[in-house]
Amino acid sequence: MRDAAIEAELDHARTRGPVRDIVIPPCPQLLRQLLEATAHGDPEPGVLEAIASADVAMAAALIRQANSPLYGLQTPVATVGQALTVMGVRPAVQLLMGFLTRSALRVHSPVLAHFWESSTRRAIACEHIGAAEVDYWLDELHPALDAVQVD
Repeated sequence: MRDAAIEAELDHARTRGPVRDIVIPPCPQLLRQLLEATAHGDPEPGVLEAIASADVAMAAALIRQANSPLYGLQTPVATVGQALTVMGVRPAVQLLMGFLTRSALRVHSPVLAHFWESSTRRAIACEHIGAAEVDYWLDELHPALDAVQVD
């Protein structure tokens, strides 16, 4: 496709097509705070707890995830601080960023809602599969490689 044809197609999409219905809102303040807190590595747990506690729905999502069967707790967590301790900083930050992004990009479409849900489930599953593979490598393969002498 030539440049003029591409430009014409983009202009058509912007004025009459589905792109005209997409509104990208400004970055929410909590997401901005979370990005600033994580810009230079793992944030302080107190800062992360304050950000997560600033929104009731976000705090509930964090606590719900920490109480999921994934973590196998015998006693459920009741506070954001406990949830952060159970989940760890990195998974908690990922959950919070996903929550804030989904909240900022409100689109009333069942297809998009399904996309968000299935993408989140797949990402969590892939993360756990990857962690299991790393554990396998460290437990099973790494000692065998240490035993091999390289001259």
